[in-house]
Amino acid sequence: MEEGKVMARRYCTCIVAIQCGIMCEKCGGFLRPNPIHHPSHYTSCGIECIQVTEMFNFCRGNAIKYIWRAGEKSKETEIEDLKNAVWYLEREIERLGR
Repeated sequence: MEEGKVMARRYCTCIVAIQCGIMCEKCGGFLRPNPIHHPSHYTSCGIECIQVTEMFNFCRGNAIKYIWRAGEKSKETEIEDLKNAVWYLEREIERLGR
């Protein structure tokens, strides 16, 4: 590589990105963040929120989702996210009490 030239970053085309800067073991490319399907407020822990929430029913999964993203998506909506989590938990408790 010539001095002063910046090497272009090669992005992975074989798997979906979860976090920027992680190298794909299969092709050696870097994973590209995807703000539509893999937004950063759902991938901040190194795994994706949906990987966890899919193991639960709808109400429990949504409660986890709102707790997960509280303060990550926006500091302005942190309390609203936590209230949404409570709403889903209360709905699940009501369902179990029937």
